[in-house]
Amino acid sequence: MTEAGRIDVPADLDAVTSIGSEDHSGVDAAAIERIWQAATHWYRAGMQPAIQVCLRHDGRIVLDRAIGHAWGNGPDEAPGAEKIPVTTETPFCVYSAAKAITTTVAHMLVERGVFSLEDRVCDYLPTY
Repeated sequence: MTEAGRIDVPADLDAVTSIGSEDHSGVDAAAIERIWQAATHWYRAGMQPAIQVCLRHDGRIVLDRAIGHAWGNGPDEAPGAEKIPVTTETPFCVYSAAKAITTTVAHMLVERGVFSLEDRVCDYLPTY
């Protein structure tokens, strides 16, 4: 029995983990593993039925993993519901998440001096 609003976290996390093609050349593999361990820790809290992480560095996929269930293990699922493990290819409907990511990256680039928030868009995209 799980606490209200939480999922049933499987004892064997490897059974519900999917790993895609990853290229660790030129990156600290231990750092990548720490990122994945943080995602796994978050999953173990039982608040998310699935977590999918895909990170790129210099155009290469350095982390491509998923953990949990795509269907059948939500907090409101019926007991005995068929549980379908998530994969790195499972689509997620994230609605407006791209806006938060885009603004975060834009402000990081401003801090690095790549551009200014006062710059005109047409200076970078002439057809805009």
